Amino acid sequence: MRTTLHIKPNKSAFLGMGIFRILTMIAIAVIIILFLLSISYLGAADSCPGPECADATLFAICPSIIGIFTIAFSIFSFLNLFISYNKEEYIIEEQRIIIKKGGIFYDSSTELKIRNITFLDLELPFIENSIFKTGKITITSAGTGLLSSLTLLSLATPETIFQAIEEAMKANGFKLERKTLVMEA
Repeated sequence: MRTTLHIKPNKSAFLGMGIFRILTMIAIAVIIILFLLSISYLGAADSCPGPECADATLFAICPSIIGIFTIAFSIFSFLNLFISYNKEEYIIEEQRIIIKKGGIFYDSSTELKIRNITFLDLELPFIENSIFKTGKITITSAGTGLLSSLTLLSLATPETIFQAIEEAMKANGFKLERKTLVMEA
C-alpha cells in the first residue's frame, strides 16, 4: 500500500513570487495615478492661467485618498498572502489528490479522483525556477461534466512529485506516454 504524501509549497518561492506580484501591481497603479494627476493638473493650468483658478483642495485631497486606498490594499494583500500560504496544502493519496487553499475570508478544499486525470503538466517558470529552484504542476481532469485544471504551486521538488502522481496514475490503470516539451512560446 502506498503512503499518503502531504506537500506544502516552498515558503520562500510562494511568498517571494506573491510579494513580487503585489509590488508590481502597486507600482503600476502608482504610475497610472501619477500620470492621470499630471495630465489633469496640466489641463487645469492651461485653461486658467491664474493661481486663483486652480482647485488646490482637489489636488491636495486626491493623492491622500489614493494613498490611503493603496496602503489599505497593500496591507490586505500582504496579510492575505501569508494566510494563503498557511492554508495551502496538497495531499496525494492512492485514489485521489486533495488541494486545500484559502485566504482571509474563505477556505476551500478540492478533491480530484486520479482516474479522472486527462492531462498532467510539469512547468518550471523561468524566474521562479531560476531564483528558488521550484516549479508547478497543472492537473487537468474530466469526469464531472466540466473540464477543470488544478495547479500545485511553488513545489520544491516538482519532478519527484510529478513522478509520484504518475505512479498513482499507473496504479489506477493508466498506460502513460511521455512527451517532452522543450519550449513553448
